[in-house]
Amino acid sequence: MSNTHWRKAITGDFAKSGKWDDGRPGIKDDAFITATGPDYTVKVIGADAAHTLTLNSVDATLLEKGQGSLHAGALDIEAGTAILTTANTIGHITMTGGELEFSNSAALGGADITISRKAVLAATGDAVLSNAIEGAFAQASFAAKDGVTLKLDGSLTFGDTADSNALNFIGTGTNGKGDGTGVIDLDGTLGAMGRHYVEIEGVTLGTSIANNSGFETMLSSSQKVIFDSNSVLDLTGQNDITLHLPMGTGEILNSGEHENLTSDQSAFGGLIQGDFDITMNGGGGIGGTMALKAGDVITVNNAAELPVHFVGDAPAINLVHTPARTFSDELSFLGATFSGAGPAVDLGTGQDTDLTIDHNFVGTIANFGGHNGGTDTITLGDAAGEGTPTIQYNPSEAGTGGELIVQYGTNPAYTLELIGSYTQADFKVNPQDPQQIECSAEQSAPHVPVHLVDALI
Repeated sequence: MSNTHWRKAITGDFAKSGKWDDGRPGIKDDAFITATGPDYTVKVIGADAAHTLTLNSVDATLLEKGQGSLHAGALDIEAGTAILTTANTIGHITMTGGELEFSNSAALGGADITISRKAVLAATGDAVLSNAIEGAFAQASFAAKDGVTLKLDGSLTFGDTADSNALNFIGTGTNGKGDGTGVIDLDGTLGAMGRHYVEIEGVTLGTSIANNSGFETMLSSSQKVIFDSNSVLDLTGQNDITLHLPMGTGEILNSGEHENLTSDQSAFGGLIQGDFDITMNGGGGIGGTMALKAGDVITVNNAAELPVHFVGDAPAINLVHTPARTFSDELSFLGATFSGAGPAVDLGTGQDTDLTIDHNFVGTIANFGGHNGGTDTITLGDAAGEGTPTIQYNPSEAGTGGELIVQYGTNPAYTLELIGSYTQADFKVNPQDPQQIECSAEQSAPHVPVHLVDALI
């Protein structure tokens, strides 16, 4: 047994004894590729072997060519790139940096894999890995080339408790930028998960296993989930998913049956598409586009903004109050647009609510908190002061009294259409010009001062 090092930063054949300072390595020798200088390639052309093979040079590429194969007890990658293309026999792979590219399932030789730091495990061809993967994964990355599907079918365990762990799923294409056509499926068994966040960049991330509890746990326990514009999080076939602090402009997709999606402190501005009931917790908001199904419901807990473009029939939107809260919940539709029917907004009952909408809103507002003792304030209009929307305020049942305050933004030319039966409710309208408020045809115009209770009973 000996240690032998690749002598210089010069391209050559792994099997050439003169390229190593202590001769060509064999199955009992530890081999090191660490030379620095200009970029160079160590070519595995035949059946080559080492007890351990260490790649630790940013200038080096270990490349299998033709029928070349590698037999090693261990492969350690600390820096540089290894490209494996044929069936290999490797006992264990440790990655603390660099990139390991493989074009088929047999290339990694069934080795257990330990991955950490800024290492990248990248599929350049369709592959199903049954390898056990374990990592203290600060900046560990799994990658799939455009048009390639990588299935991680073995056990995945990430137990580091550090605060800065990042689990990255990336697509590789021209200049390293994926177009989202690569697919990474987490089909294996997920073990312990330390503190982590998930980043999806230029690839579709999902699982082929219905109701995959490990996949759901990985997402739901993540500190945040970050999308880039070409990324897709495919939740098809899953059950209840919670995303903490979703950020970015990618896509959240469900192409299957109805699912529940919970978003905490959202800052997501991409596309949400499919059949979802969405619960938004803890403030924040969702922008971008929602292409949901008829009958879908968005439930908002605490303040939120929905500057969303709703495609097709918009969903029902419930503003739900936490009983312990002592201040008003807020829901803003400023910037929202609708290609079809506007949403039916249910403000709940018995609490104070602020709703801000602009000239694009064309929906129905119902079941306001003021109907059962609270005070609701609706602010109409935006900075542009354009448009003349009609707001239908239609409580579904009689309440115990309360106050509705309607106030204008910059443009007073709005219509408030009050329909339904009102008893014991005290409505208060404070527009810039009270005469611009109109009741529906069967009811009389409001009085001045602007209490409407006697006009509506």
